[in-house]
Amino acid sequence: MRRVLRVAMSISLIVFSFSAIAQQTDGQRMGGGRMSMEGGFGILKGSIVDEISGLPIEYANIVIYKVKDSSLVTGGITDLKGNFNIDKIPFGRYNVDFKFIGYKNSRVNNVMITPRQPEVTLETIKLKSASENMEGIVVTGQKSMLQNNLDKTVINVDRNINVEGGTALDIMRNIPSVEVDVEGNVSVRGSSNLTILIDGRPSQITSLEELPANLIQSVELITNPSVRYDPDGLSGILNIVMVKKKTPGYHGMVSVNAGTGNKYSGTVNMNIRQGKLNYFGNIDFRKFASYGSGITNRQTFLTDTTKYLNQTSKDDRDGIMYNFRGGIDFFINPKNTLSFVASTSIRNFAGSENSNNIKYSIPDTIKYIGNEDNNSNSDSKSSGSEFALNYKKTFEKAGQEFTSDLYFSNSDRNSDEGLIMTDNLAAASIFKNTTNDSKNWSITFQSDLVKPIGNGGRLETGIKGIIRKSDGKYILNERDLITDPWLINADVSNHFILTDQIYAGYAIYSNTIGAFSYQGGIRVEDQLKKADQRTTDSVVNASFFNIFPSAHIKWDINKTNALQLSYSKRVNRPSSRDLNPFKDIEDPLNVSYGNPYLEPEFTDAYEIGHSLNLGKTSITSALFYRYRTNLISRKTDPISENNDTLMTKPFNLNGGSTLGAEFIVNQKITNWWRVNGNFSYFQAKIIDKSVDVSKSESNSWTAKATSSFSIGKNLEIQLNGNYRSPVITGIGGGGHGGGRGGSQGKTKEMYSVDLGLRYMVMNKKGTITLRVSDIFNSRIGKTDSWGTGYTTYSENRHESQIIFVGFSYRINDYKQRRDSRMEDTDNGDMDNQ
Repeated sequence: MRRVLRVAMSISLIVFSFSAIAQQTDGQRMGGGRMSMEGGFGILKGSIVDEISGLPIEYANIVIYKVKDSSLVTGGITDLKGNFNIDKIPFGRYNVDFKFIGYKNSRVNNVMITPRQPEVTLETIKLKSASENMEGIVVTGQKSMLQNNLDKTVINVDRNINVEGGTALDIMRNIPSVEVDVEGNVSVRGSSNLTILIDGRPSQITSLEELPANLIQSVELITNPSVRYDPDGLSGILNIVMVKKKTPGYHGMVSVNAGTGNKYSGTVNMNIRQGKLNYFGNIDFRKFASYGSGITNRQTFLTDTTKYLNQTSKDDRDGIMYNFRGGIDFFINPKNTLSFVASTSIRNFAGSENSNNIKYSIPDTIKYIGNEDNNSNSDSKSSGSEFALNYKKTFEKAGQEFTSDLYFSNSDRNSDEGLIMTDNLAAASIFKNTTNDSKNWSITFQSDLVKPIGNGGRLETGIKGIIRKSDGKYILNERDLITDPWLINADVSNHFILTDQIYAGYAIYSNTIGAFSYQGGIRVEDQLKKADQRTTDSVVNASFFNIFPSAHIKWDINKTNALQLSYSKRVNRPSSRDLNPFKDIEDPLNVSYGNPYLEPEFTDAYEIGHSLNLGKTSITSALFYRYRTNLISRKTDPISENNDTLMTKPFNLNGGSTLGAEFIVNQKITNWWRVNGNFSYFQAKIIDKSVDVSKSESNSWTAKATSSFSIGKNLEIQLNGNYRSPVITGIGGGGHGGGRGGSQGKTKEMYSVDLGLRYMVMNKKGTITLRVSDIFNSRIGKTDSWGTGYTTYSENRHESQIIFVGFSYRINDYKQRRDSRMEDTDNGDMDNQ
């Protein structure tokens, strides 16, 4: 309780300080000569939306000029819902301009604010995209696949043909700055430590490789979030916005897909709006088979000899998954809404892996010292559920809003694996059987208040609490003969429980002065963590009190140029696997340990962004710098001088840094041909005396391009290309993995090309799609790694060249619309300015 009170007191102090600043700023404006008290004051209200989609435009600028001499009087910005409420406007006649980067300016002339009508509400202002009006032809009803703001990139999934029949992981491959390796690991700007959200919330039951793409409306990449968001994720946030519609009547979509190699999927989406109730739900089914292969060649340099290991492996995997998500919105009255969402997931996987390990040494002549065959079969079952309750209240004062959320998530997983290790030289086998059970749950409560304050300003405050628990049991049984009884390996079997409590609060103040918009915020957070290794009765308690500031300043230079500066502090918290001190021998030749004393890693992120919109062409560029302290790294060494098995363990280094640049270009060449491209460069360094200087720096770059063609009224073709240069691993900032592998090395370049076609049928209610992923079958992971006394070369390939065919049918012109909660929470920053 004392910890909660400490957070609450800190937030109260912050709110008081911001309120004082707001009042002082308001007073300064009133004293500037333009805000004369003569004659009294009035209020101007209204809302701003996108002309095509009808969605609200947050942080659009409103500028008020006197008709008499065109002098600037005051201004404001829109809130999360696109509303504005500007008070203390002297009575008079005004022209009002409405501006937002990427849109054409709009003006309303001769707005009268008088003693008889001191409060004026304008009709909804509809801004037209600056890139959609070309050569006198207005393209309506079609969004760009890629939309850029200064610090946020949005992928509109319904415009991306090359994810039809795919998953969220396929979408990630098309987002600028985002890379996906052959193992399915996602990284942003060279760092795999990022936060992935589903409708603004973390999910324990949803993985990117299992979430169907056609259940997703859009994906948002936020590289420098404000303090409204949790500070987890060094490289930012990927927010997945799910499909949801709220217009009256019933709407739906049915989709089926089939892919080569025994891959099938189907989804059903439905929405029904009747009076005060809105029902929504979706069901999806996936059945798939996949295969992979790999090779590893290792040299271990011992005192008087060199040992070699040549390993080849093949694996097959089958899976079946069912997911359901549904909910209801109850519009109690125009100012109060209650929403409930529930989802559940059931997954079953079966797999087999066969590997051959040949070991030999060369003191003077080649000596074969081992030839092993490892054959394993695994079966994994998991299930989980999530529940969310949301209450929203709006007020008479435009822009003021209160929301409160309660969220619960739980998941269970059981994995059994049988392994036969055969020594071909000794003609003997060892039998192993592992059972891995994990149970996880979390509960989150959160309340947020948005309130207009002063002249055109806005104050946002919120509190949040997270309580979560991870309970994992691992049992290894072994026997030498198939007739022997199973014996537990007590050196490996263990029971580990990690409990975590986080209490946080934040405050943000934002406003605009002429062409400048600014925002500043502080988040205070108190964390209590307990790592309990039940097997050894070892308990490690840790607590962390941290302050996370953020700041954003935007300058709308003119109609086509905008500049933004931003800063945020973020954290990388060790995972349960990072902290568990017991040995992981999932790969007997590469064992790993956790470190219960591992501390969080922090980063200070700075970014300068520029946006240029020239109608047919839009260019977004950014320079970014991240300075990391208490950097989490991993070290890999042979277990002993005479044992070539590698051991990996995480630990903290002093720090590191990443410096980079990024360019995104959207170009509409003709009415039927649109292209976009992305280039990213980043340099990463480790700053620690224990690291070899020659191996502490990495320079790498990525490039992506998409070309979309509209042929006639019904056919679209899309071609995507991706390239990633060689990159030094272990420097840029990894995610959580418990240290499997994790040694420093260099991955070789990787590239791929995807092709997609979409044809509209049945009066455009139906869609037939054809997609070919990785046309040249070039998505192969190749890595050279090194450490004290060893070098390794490895190749990994997973099935990537696949042909998909799909069909979807829309009921009542079903279109994907964003979740109202996400309208409230995901874009409220000046991240969108």
